[in-house]
Amino acid sequence: MLSRLASILAAAVLLPAPAAAVPPKPIQKPVISRALSFPKNTSAPDRKLLQKAFDLVWEATESGDWEAARRETRLLLASRLVAGPWQVEPIVCLAYCSLFAEHVPTFQEDAISDYERREFQRWLLANGYLTRRLLFALSEQDSPAGALRVLFVLGKHNPAGVTAFPDLAVATALVYDTRNDPPRQYCQNLDWLAGGHGSLAYDMRAVPHELARYLVTVKVSPVERAWAVQKYRPKQDVEDMYGDIEYDFDGMTGKSPKKIAGKPYTLMNLHAYGGVCGDRSYYASQIARVLGYPVAEMGNHGGPGFAGHAWVLQLLSGRAGYYWHEAGSIAFGGDRWRRQGTRGSARRGLGGERRPFGWFVNPAGGREEPDQALDLLLVSLSRSVEQRDAAAALAQVALRIPDWVKADLPAGPDVLNPIVAADPPTETQTQPSVYFQAERKLDAVAMLQAALGMDAYNAAVWSTIERMGRTGLISPDTMAAFLGKLETLVGRQAPDVVHVTVLALVPSLPPDVALQFLDAACRGLTPEQVRWAPELTGDLIMKAVDLHIQLKQPLEALTLCERSIVMNTDHLPTVTRALERALPIAWQAGRLDVLLSACEVIFRKEENADFGLGVGEILKRNGALRPAALWLRSVYDRTKRDLPGRYKSLRLAVEILIELKDFATAAQWCADLYGETGHVQDGLTLANLLAGLGRPQDARVVLLRVQQAEYMHQLEVLRGAIRNAGKR
Repeated sequence: MLSRLASILAAAVLLPAPAAAVPPKPIQKPVISRALSFPKNTSAPDRKLLQKAFDLVWEATESGDWEAARRETRLLLASRLVAGPWQVEPIVCLAYCSLFAEHVPTFQEDAISDYERREFQRWLLANGYLTRRLLFALSEQDSPAGALRVLFVLGKHNPAGVTAFPDLAVATALVYDTRNDPPRQYCQNLDWLAGGHGSLAYDMRAVPHELARYLVTVKVSPVERAWAVQKYRPKQDVEDMYGDIEYDFDGMTGKSPKKIAGKPYTLMNLHAYGGVCGDRSYYASQIARVLGYPVAEMGNHGGPGFAGHAWVLQLLSGRAGYYWHEAGSIAFGGDRWRRQGTRGSARRGLGGERRPFGWFVNPAGGREEPDQALDLLLVSLSRSVEQRDAAAALAQVALRIPDWVKADLPAGPDVLNPIVAADPPTETQTQPSVYFQAERKLDAVAMLQAALGMDAYNAAVWSTIERMGRTGLISPDTMAAFLGKLETLVGRQAPDVVHVTVLALVPSLPPDVALQFLDAACRGLTPEQVRWAPELTGDLIMKAVDLHIQLKQPLEALTLCERSIVMNTDHLPTVTRALERALPIAWQAGRLDVLLSACEVIFRKEENADFGLGVGEILKRNGALRPAALWLRSVYDRTKRDLPGRYKSLRLAVEILIELKDFATAAQWCADLYGETGHVQDGLTLANLLAGLGRPQDARVVLLRVQQAEYMHQLEVLRGAIRNAGKR
């Protein structure tokens, strides 16, 4: 039955659509109110401007003069912004026409005819909702030409599916615009989701493209889809899917090759042979998407002795709306990752229990973002589609305003009044009626503020603000005001988003200005934020420390490092980075005892000999030889489990004492070491120290013991060789 189902699915999703018997009729110019979707209360002058802008782009599809269309639509938009008060909706429509003229001509495929290209452009104009959502969603990581290419392929393959499920089509175009995946893959995904195979979890018409992008990245074959539907349709919980894969511990540690190595990487084989956390994440996410659930694949960058972890978030719907349901996460504790229960925490928007910090890669654009950005997305989705699109459109306009100002665009009422004049001039009226008057200048900041007024949680708006801050299009003072607004909005519920934004802006700002942002962010850190996101908060503090050092403020840098060490006792990479910067300053400032006390607390908690040895090496590199030797001796005395690390610590301490010419103490410590290890090199070092201290008899005794041990070792090797020869 399974093979029969798979063959039906393959035929349904892989075979090309039958050729039309009659060539399609040319697309006719749509009614402007349907193509642009402006409200009924739009003023008559604004309606005339919108008609003019739409006519410009429609005529460009015929003439091919897109340069003129770009210039004229941009001039109309800029002129309307400076000419008196404006409604948001007409500005959004003008922005749509301007973006259409800017982006749509970038799609140039040699394989298609001029007729097909023109009809595709007109089809885009006729499907205003789809095209508007696509153009407003484009970010700096996206390729407009690539997105339009994907949309063209989808429209040729399944025109009814694209028209009926515009958000699915937009999500697919945004996800696959820069990928090299074969068109068959995303066409197959659209057919599956639009066809509702397997009773999908959600009505795909109701899933916005902001969520659908976490749904359209299915990579499995039709046979695997059929197997997944048959096995998991009764239990559609991502935790069951994640846990069904047996963990391959030997493959993870490298003790042996992974069990699935050399076999086809299919869902069935993963279920049969198991895998590591990355395989589990892939397995659960692919099956959940086949069943119609948007899924975000999470990960982190690991810690000492741990290469990282991968888990998943599944979008579920409850009485309060959408929320992210977690499976496979682990919490960070000490210097290792400790497993918690597999039952996930249901978070609604910015509420609910705090999850372990993780990154996800946004499928549209491939940008790595913190997990809390997914919570902000759910808050943004509580706004209407019109509000979200308006916010994104105004942000796109704000991004272009600096170029318009630089080009001295001749925008103003003089451009608009002739277009909207109700009647031609008469003999007594030589000038047309004046409908617009200049009241303001082109202001990118005002546009961004208007965008935030439409949707303050819109990721596209904040991404534009960050981009303009990075490129110097927004002054540092203005950027500080926007960061303050972001902190006010989400600083308590989603601090990770604020911290990532600050870190992204730092390289583009003057050091003193960047330090103001970083110091403010560091002052606001709470122990809970540090505990759940040690990697990110550590990056934040270390960036502030580096800038303090760069600006010749060593004591401020030392204070931050001390705070970082105290707050990050469970994350040794951050502690080690802080020590690298702090110990040289503390040694010169006479504040070494505070740092070493904090290090002792961490060491007692974990008894990590590698950490203790690392602290000693940092002290040694920075000239604090006596404190380094004493610290390493304490590591040796306190370490009971990690014997190799214990011995390394005392050997390094002995080397430092020899460098200090404290041969008496070195001989005493080396005697302790040799008495425990019996190692030849330790014995030789001890004998040399004793000889140098004028104790030749004691040195001779040690050397005899070393020779005896070496003789017994060689004898045992010879006996082993004889036994092996006898067996052969």
